Amino acid sequence: MAAGFYSQKEWDYFKSGSLSRLNYLNASEIAHTYYPNLYRYRMLEEERKALTEGSGSADRVSAELDQLYPKIHQDQVRLSPENTNLRFSIIVGDSNIFESTYQGEDYGSFETYSFTINNEDLGQQETVQIDMYLMKPLTVADSYYQDSWSYQKLYDIRYLVIVQGVLSWVGMVAVMVYMICAAGHVEIEGRDTIVQNGFHLIPFDLLTLLLVGLANLMAYIRSHYSSSLMDFFHLVRGSQVFNYYALSISIMGMLDFGLIMFWSMSLAIRAKRHNLWEQMLLVRQLGWMKDQIKSIWQHLSIIRKGLIWTIVLTAVSITVGVFLSRPDLTWAIVLLCLADALTALILINRYQIARRRLGNQIHQMAEGNIEQHIDETTFSGELAREAQDLNRISDVVKTAVDERTRSDRLKTELITNVSHDIKTPLTNIINCSDLLRRSGTYDQTQTHYLDVLTEQSEKMKKLIEDLIEASKASTGNIKPQMGQIDLCEFLNQVSGEYTERLKVAGLELVLSCPDQPVQIMADGALLYRVMDNLLSNALKYSQKEIRVYLSVSAGRDAAIMVRNVSNYQLNVSGEELVTRFVRGDASRHTEGSGLGLSIALSLTQLMGGTMKIDVDGDLFKVVLNFPLAKAVPAAADT
Repeated sequence: MAAGFYSQKEWDYFKSGSLSRLNYLNASEIAHTYYPNLYRYRMLEEERKALTEGSGSADRVSAELDQLYPKIHQDQVRLSPENTNLRFSIIVGDSNIFESTYQGEDYGSFETYSFTINNEDLGQQETVQIDMYLMKPLTVADSYYQDSWSYQKLYDIRYLVIVQGVLSWVGMVAVMVYMICAAGHVEIEGRDTIVQNGFHLIPFDLLTLLLVGLANLMAYIRSHYSSSLMDFFHLVRGSQVFNYYALSISIMGMLDFGLIMFWSMSLAIRAKRHNLWEQMLLVRQLGWMKDQIKSIWQHLSIIRKGLIWTIVLTAVSITVGVFLSRPDLTWAIVLLCLADALTALILINRYQIARRRLGNQIHQMAEGNIEQHIDETTFSGELAREAQDLNRISDVVKTAVDERTRSDRLKTELITNVSHDIKTPLTNIINCSDLLRRSGTYDQTQTHYLDVLTEQSEKMKKLIEDLIEASKASTGNIKPQMGQIDLCEFLNQVSGEYTERLKVAGLELVLSCPDQPVQIMADGALLYRVMDNLLSNALKYSQKEIRVYLSVSAGRDAAIMVRNVSNYQLNVSGEELVTRFVRGDASRHTEGSGLGLSIALSLTQLMGGTMKIDVDGDLFKVVLNFPLAKAVPAAADT
């Protein structure tokens, strides 16, 4: 066969890189492990000899020699001519042979290596030369023999490798073409549809960068660690080194093919869906930059001053730098550039400060502070117009709020006046019906009519009183007399008044309070009215033969909770139930005006508390929250 890459001449193991790698590994181990241990051992032997001759104690040295000897003996056995085809010489200093197993035999390969090691016994770095001789022929079944066998094996199957490689490439191309054609096709409801999901939703240019980075990482591993991988297999796998090395290279090749396949399929899916460009991050960024440039152009009037000054000073700086580039003028160029940057910074800062002031004004308006106006004279250009618009919005909102307040006040006054006007004749009706009842005797029908008249008159009187109280509470006309109240003691009194009434109606009141007193600041009369309305509400609308729970808890605030199960289906929210004239009994068959919860809410807010109603199915829960009263220090003993 003609000489060439595949000729036997080029496959001489004694001239191969595989032999060089194995030689380097062994030489490195000899220089960094065997030589330092042997050097230390010989020094210790000399020290023990000197101590023995001088009648000194050599116990410490002997103990260290005993520890070191097994390591040296193991290496000497492994490197002995009986166990390896390798011969070596350790040369230190001025060509001084420290140790050698070479006795002038014929060899097939000779290589020399130099290592710089840190010799702790000398207290300095030392250069060690290792001469490596490989005997020929290889007569000992060591790692060189096994490596040579694998090397020859590769030569024997070189044509098979070529054929397998070609077939593999043809197969991979066929698989890739098929996968690209089938990529994304999914049958949905009998129709072939291109579906894009998973990693294929990642922007294509970003996905490409990720895959290229992964491919580069794999190439780095291949280039930097393939030789180390080969060395590892040399040392631990023996004659199977070729098989394992080939397997590792095949796995890396399959991973490369997988990356290419995935990238091609993603490209094909996007091309089929005609959204390749739209899903590229670079295209999106270019669109964003276009929008930003357009926005800058549209708002050029705002930043024109800073832009003009920046362009002018930059042009001056460049002119000076180009035409007057002299070492002695460097400071002038630096000053101009600093002035350029400082001017732009000042203008941008002024703009940002103005924007921040407008933002603060908007925040104040959102918080309900519509009285404060912003000084329009401190702004210019577009910002001045925005300040004027904010002030106009503030005026319009203030006018609307004033009109709403005035309307609510007129409504309340109308309700109050009408209620007072109705209350006077209603009182006369009630008095007259009472006089009729006392003035004579009546038959059963007449008595029934008098009972209906009295009952309905009383209901109307209660409704009018509730209207007047709701009006006063909502307009703030009631002035609470705040004082410190112990909630547990207060609710014990309230429950005492309602326990019997609830029991008659088939309800059981359960009161739970903490062991420690819970003090709040409230108006006792108003708080009683709130609890009266809540417990009356429970009395009217609760399902029979159940418990009504009344509890007190203390955390950051004091909380009063009333819970019961409604006898009627609750199809309204808690917010709607506190609206005037809204009742849980939509059929309105029960007593009540629909004002009790509204009055309770208004009175609670007057005392600085909050009231929240939760409706969960038929479960009705009211939670009152009041700030805890500050502890009053006890009077000092006198």
